[in-house]
Amino acid sequence: EAERALVAEVHAAGHVIGNHTWSHPKSWEQGDTQFWQQDIERAEQSIQAVTQQPTAFFRIPYSSFAPGVNQAMHGWVEAAAGRRILNGDVMSDDWAHLLEKPLSPQRIIDNVFNNPVLGSGSVLVFHDGSELAPQRPWRPEPMLRALPLIVDALLERGYQLVGADELDFDQNGAVPLLL
Repeated sequence: EAERALVAEVHAAGHVIGNHTWSHPKSWEQGDTQFWQQDIERAEQSIQAVTQQPTAFFRIPYSSFAPGVNQAMHGWVEAAAGRRILNGDVMSDDWAHLLEKPLSPQRIIDNVFNNPVLGSGSVLVFHDGSELAPQRPWRPEPMLRALPLIVDALLERGYQLVGADELDFDQNGAVPLLL
């Protein structure tokens, strides 16, 4: 809700906007299905207020699944046609950048290219901000410097970069196929 203009700009540019929950909760701290349903729905309503359409993708915070989360996600998928659960498999760990312990762009690059699962069908995870408002202006800086180098290196290695809406999914619609 704090970034409606940015969401509208991203949406108008043709990018996919997915649901990642309202409060970015930790499933190991909050496992109640009703809590997750409400948190996902609150995010959904906020996004739809700008885009005027339901989201098609959901990614769980921290890639951490639990029974209550799983039940809530199942309900979210069934609420609108074509919805998919999307989970990343190559973590850049760019979120680890802190003022007291800076993260170099090279470290982010190494985190991507040294990941043994990097391959066709991989979903790479980067962060453009922080849950903490004071960190938002500076936290993505090393990622923003690393990302063009990562993109260039992936293209040089023959990868084709596609959006979530262009991925091939398996028959249950939950996991990208590795081609």
